Amino acid sequence: MSAADEILDVVDENDRVIGQYPRGEVYARGMRHRCVFVLARDADDRIFVHRRTPAKLVLPSLYDMFVGGVVGAGEAYDDAALREAEEELGVSGLP
Repeated sequence: MSAADEILDVVDENDRVIGQYPRGEVYARGMRHRCVFVLARDADDRIFVHRRTPAKLVLPSLYDMFVGGVVGAGEAYDDAALREAEEELGVSGLP
């Protein structure tokens, strides 16, 4: 399954789920969906900044100070934030 096929919850302005659609359609139609962003700091309180890959659908190849991504259909925000931090930073066992 490609990233464009991943099913996302589409929400209203109060974060209530009003439908579920593939990510590609959500992006193409500009539909409101859930996402998470994690700000990573090191022991010296410096913010981790990275360059997004050229393959990203949104803002490819630009610098970003957050790691994160979309929240999958039915996924909790905290679970999504932990999953994204693990995927993008290569760490595990975060609290």
